[in-house]
Amino acid sequence: MNVEIKNFFLLMVSAITILLWTLFFMVDKQQTSSYELDRLVMERHEMIMYSKVLRQSSDDLSKYARLYAITLDEKYKEIYRNVLGVRNGEDSRPLNYDLIYWDLLEPQRSLRHPLGEKKALKEIIKELPFDEFEYGKLEQAQKNSDELAALERAAMSEASGEKGRGEAINFLHSHEYLREKAKIMLPLDEFLTHLEARTISQINSLKQAMENNMDNLIYVVVAFVIVTILFFILMYVKILNPISDLSEEIHKFKNSSDSTEDDKTFYDDEIGDLSKEFYKMRDKIKKDIKIRLSNEKKIREYLTLVDKNVITSSTNLAGEITSVSEAFCAISGYAKEELLGNNHSMIKHEDMPKEIYEDLWKTIKQDKTWSGEIKNRAKDGGFYWVKATIYPIFDEERKKIGYTAIRVDISDKKEIDSLLRNSKLNEKKIQDYVYLTDRHVITSSTDLQGNITYVSEAFSKISGYSKEELIGQNHSMIRHSDMSGEVYKGLWKTIALGETWRGEIKNRTKEGGFYWVDATIYPKFDIFGKKIGYTAIRIDVTDKKKLEELIDSNEVTATYNSQLL
Repeated sequence: MNVEIKNFFLLMVSAITILLWTLFFMVDKQQTSSYELDRLVMERHEMIMYSKVLRQSSDDLSKYARLYAITLDEKYKEIYRNVLGVRNGEDSRPLNYDLIYWDLLEPQRSLRHPLGEKKALKEIIKELPFDEFEYGKLEQAQKNSDELAALERAAMSEASGEKGRGEAINFLHSHEYLREKAKIMLPLDEFLTHLEARTISQINSLKQAMENNMDNLIYVVVAFVIVTILFFILMYVKILNPISDLSEEIHKFKNSSDSTEDDKTFYDDEIGDLSKEFYKMRDKIKKDIKIRLSNEKKIREYLTLVDKNVITSSTNLAGEITSVSEAFCAISGYAKEELLGNNHSMIKHEDMPKEIYEDLWKTIKQDKTWSGEIKNRAKDGGFYWVKATIYPIFDEERKKIGYTAIRVDISDKKEIDSLLRNSKLNEKKIQDYVYLTDRHVITSSTDLQGNITYVSEAFSKISGYSKEELIGQNHSMIRHSDMSGEVYKGLWKTIALGETWRGEIKNRTKEGGFYWVDATIYPKFDIFGKKIGYTAIRIDVTDKKKLEELIDSNEVTATYNSQLL
């Protein structure tokens, strides 16, 4: 049973939908046939009823014509006229006139049968669905009844005279009168016989169609029940049971991620594919967990190393210090106990413009990162310069809880910058300072084409190259492939104009590794003011960059913040 679930559902839903539509259609057809049967029965009843009304009106006319001829009572003559008036639509038709009416006495007759609208019997008959033969017979009976009524009215007129009364009575009871009466009844009898046969045939035909439809309806219901049961059985076997097994596997893995049970195989369908993907994901998660545990151990070890070598601190939203690294304590001269709980302004140097701090706070309060150079005051009253990167920190619910700063000591670099700003012609003084700091400051010089003319011991140490391997080579030999060409275009454009360029650069070591430096590159001039090359002073910011990359990683941010706070 390797049908895809999508196709399985499409097949079963299509079958059920077709059966439902068929069932709906057949039920609707049965209901329509039932309405049609009720209509036929009602129409048959009305057609027979009004044909009997025609016959009854003829009998009533005969009855009251005879009574008048015998009694000469004017009330019978009036009733005769009313019967004729109702039939011809000249008088109002009483309610339920087809029931007992003239045999009731007044006022009971009027109370039980109030008068309605005026409508001739001939008009009522036209509105009923008689066929041509039936309508013809009714018209014939109506015509013969009108002719007989003319004879009855003539006899009633003669009966008012003394001599004519006996003749009228005799005529109204004569064989001739009965023969004229039969001319009315024969078409009615033929009408009723034809109407009975026609309507019974229609009713029986419709009943047979309803019985056939009901049989088919039962078959469709049985088929629908069977398909529905089959659908649920297959859904359990193909979907619910595999899902239950897969859920059990997930639950086992959730409670014991190092489970080594064999993988269960399911049908070759979407759930089977889902199961295979789960097992792949499970194996990958197991592998990732091992890697993560190893990485977290390395991160903690690295953070311990960073604590000793990177100048970091964290504060709450009010700027009160919540954590500091050992490197921070070393450069500031304060112990951790002296710093924690105090405001960060305790190391603020009075030389720093207040605008710097206004911009700093404005930036970090907008949840942005601020970078810049800051002069701080040491415990002994001295000072030191750092390049700081300050960014907000958040808790697990993304609520801002404080700020963290990562710094690099740039005191030596700032001192050299100060010398550079004093004069372009004190190159010898600068070189003297460079040689003095040769072992600690990463410096190099190049000619105008970028060929290395001088490197410090600190440069050789961090790059892995000896001075002999570097001097005479183009500075691009340590360029790392990760650095964008746009950075170097901007760098050369700046120094070619005789200006100083500052920025962070990733360089390649001799062994193929890398290191980051914060570089300041400025042009060199001879005693005549002619540009003869470039000098770069760098600060190692590799640990700072690695820490920033770790902080940017969602995987370790929580670990880092937990170490800092």
